Amino acid sequence: MSILEIKILRQLFESGALDSATVSPARSDEDMWEVSVETIKGSKEYLTTANARTNKLFRRLPAAIEDARRIGFQEVLVTLPSRDVAIRR
Repeated sequence: MSILEIKILRQLFESGALDSATVSPARSDEDMWEVSVETIKGSKEYLTTANARTNKLFRRLPAAIEDARRIGFQEVLVTLPSRDVAIRR
């Protein structure tokens, strides 16, 4: 897995290499959120933490959306959980 922290993703966005961003329930825990981006070549990559090779997980939906905005996206697709999970603000 690549280490794709906000700083690197912002550079990729500014160079035109990123197509879209999605905030969705974390694959490992539907009570958490994660940010993925699609490249113009069609691959899907996940935002990672700055110092680890793990996906960055968010407790709150607005925090995940804010990181997508920091990358440079003005629009973000939000995928809701498949089960009834309280969305924290």
